[in-house]
Amino acid sequence: MRHYPHLRMSSRELTEEYLRTGDCVLIVTDHSAYDWGWIARHAPLVVDTRNATRGVADPKATIVRA
Repeated sequence: MRHYPHLRMSSRELTEEYLRTGDCVLIVTDHSAYDWGWIARHAPLVVDTRNATRGVADPKATIVRA
């Protein structure tokens, strides 16, 4: 992992509540370890720049493929 001492970054557990509190999930890397369908279902908006959500067809999901 890269270290940026001037930035205050930390990890958070990916929960439904945490996803709902954000404005948007921005996908910039298509990691296969994530359940993109589950994430898209619980996030208010997903902006997918890597086509990671290509198989997601959930009507509750709001996905913008950019």
